[in-house]
Amino acid sequence: MSKSRTVTSLALSWILLLLQVFPMAAKCDNLYAAVEKEAAEASAPAVSVLEPAVVPQETAVAVNENAVQALQEMAESEKKLQNLAESQNVTLDFKDADIRNVLRIVSYKSGVNIVATPEVIGNVSIRLTDIPWEKALDTIVTTYGFGYEWLNNKVIMVSTLEKLSQQRRAQEEAASKEPLDTQTFALNYCTATDIKATVEKLISPRGKITLETRTNMLIITETKSNLIKIAEIIKSLDKMTPQVMIEAK
Repeated sequence: MSKSRTVTSLALSWILLLLQVFPMAAKCDNLYAAVEKEAAEASAPAVSVLEPAVVPQETAVAVNENAVQALQEMAESEKKLQNLAESQNVTLDFKDADIRNVLRIVSYKSGVNIVATPEVIGNVSIRLTDIPWEKALDTIVTTYGFGYEWLNNKVIMVSTLEKLSQQRRAQEEAASKEPLDTQTFALNYCTATDIKATVEKLISPRGKITLETRTNMLIITETKSNLIKIAEIIKSLDKMTPQVMIEAK
């Protein structure tokens, strides 16, 4: 009996020990699995998949057609504005309008500055259809007893004929007293002989032009104001002749 009791007690002890060990092993397995899961999630790269937006073919075609149409409209508008600017024709229809306002409209259309002296006053009744702006200006000023004179390439002065005559005489008198200056012009592309034929028409009675064929130069003695104009003309004429290269294989 004592031996069987001993065996029974040992068996009960082992059973109790196993009951304590199994839960602990299960917890360790769960803990190990959780640690492995966290490590795998940390090492795995974060990948986000973005699905491309799918545009229906009909919508894409409509967008392309609208873009092409907008570009064509822009090109047509630019062409119309360019043609309008190049024509520089004016259509004027005024009745008892202030002549200064009419000159302002012509100036706006031509892109040239028109300055009217205080003597230019009065009303204008005129109708002109699609004519060059300079012809319209000449018609207006001559019809109403005025005149105009180019001061430079971008400025026109409108005044009475008497005042314009006085101004010309004053300019001639000032030019006769203006000291002379001498300047040399070395030509790179044109011959001095050809340029001299053109420049001689601009020389005043006090001026003088000398041709140096050996160095292809012009020596001009003239007033300073006239030399500036002559220098601009020589610069515009002394240019390389455009050339065309044709290759054939």
